[in-house]
Amino acid sequence: MRMDRRGMQQTLAEVEPNYDIAGRPYQIEAVKAVEEAFDHKHRKALIVQATGTGKTRVAISLSDVLFRGGWVKRILFLADRTALVRQAKRSFMDFFSNEIPMASLMDSRDEAATARIIFSTYPTMMNAIDTAKNPAGGRLFSPGSFDLIIIDESHRSIYQRYQAIFRYFDALLLGLTATPKSEVDKNTYREFQMEEGNPTFAYQYEEAVEQGYLVPYLQFERTTELMQKGLHYSDLSPEDKAHYEDVFGLAGENAPDIQNTAFNSYVFNRQTVQMVLQDLVKMGHYVEGGTRLGKTIIFAKNRKHAAFIVDVFHEMYPELGDAFIQQVDGSIDYHEQIIDDFRDPGKAPRIAVSVDMLDTGIDVPEVLNL
Repeated sequence: MRMDRRGMQQTLAEVEPNYDIAGRPYQIEAVKAVEEAFDHKHRKALIVQATGTGKTRVAISLSDVLFRGGWVKRILFLADRTALVRQAKRSFMDFFSNEIPMASLMDSRDEAATARIIFSTYPTMMNAIDTAKNPAGGRLFSPGSFDLIIIDESHRSIYQRYQAIFRYFDALLLGLTATPKSEVDKNTYREFQMEEGNPTFAYQYEEAVEQGYLVPYLQFERTTELMQKGLHYSDLSPEDKAHYEDVFGLAGENAPDIQNTAFNSYVFNRQTVQMVLQDLVKMGHYVEGGTRLGKTIIFAKNRKHAAFIVDVFHEMYPELGDAFIQQVDGSIDYHEQIIDDFRDPGKAPRIAVSVDMLDTGIDVPEVLNL
């Protein structure tokens, strides 16, 4: 391992972090905790920080320390979604500017081949090192290409087939997460060779709120009789029975009840969606003196559900225009542009209906309603 070539390296404890990158006390503590772990020849470090407390800034600060200390020449940043990769690259460029060449592997293999910080999704990197897809030794990177691999949202994608990436490269590993898994088959702590619940550094939501770095959320609860009790065919009116039969193709004794716990899994109830949207418009947080709804994320069950929510909103508030609310998921060809526009306070959409796109990792400080 190159980290043993001590003649070219400083002890990391001697390298002071750049406070302009990550200057909050807990961020500095996180950087120093990883420095200490690497100084003691640990090859893996795991940072657990509450969402919104600056995990990426800590990663950038640590990268800066490792560059200045002579520990790394090249870094690989991995995330499980293109939007997260693009977001990370923008953040790194804000602090390193043109000092260190950077490239996204999804944008240019040629630029990535020579850059010192490379950003990639897991599948794209797998393709770059897969022998079957790169015959005659044509793999873009060798096992020694990187000195540090940063794994964003490391609780999501470091398991199963993507383990091949970490077996292939000989590098230090830094995991970033807000919610480490502790399941039998997907244990984040075990993957980083750590005792359960004992990461390299932890900074939780409650602590961040207490110290004033996060604002506590306010929860508004609303339910319906259907969501509480489920749907029972025998209790339906003749009109509703006819609708049930039309949707499910079943009637009479063959018509099963739908339990409340499964209701939203496969039944999209117009009345429930209307109620939620009305509550949002009436009681959601507004900006610009109360004239514009604050940026809002609605989490949908699946793509069909997301499209249903958007359609119902357009029926209820046609005067707000098509761009006011937009579906954001992998089925939308321009979803990355929608996310970029959603980040901009002055652009539509005001409401993003997300399916596995805006639930973890995406930074949109303007969001006021979930």
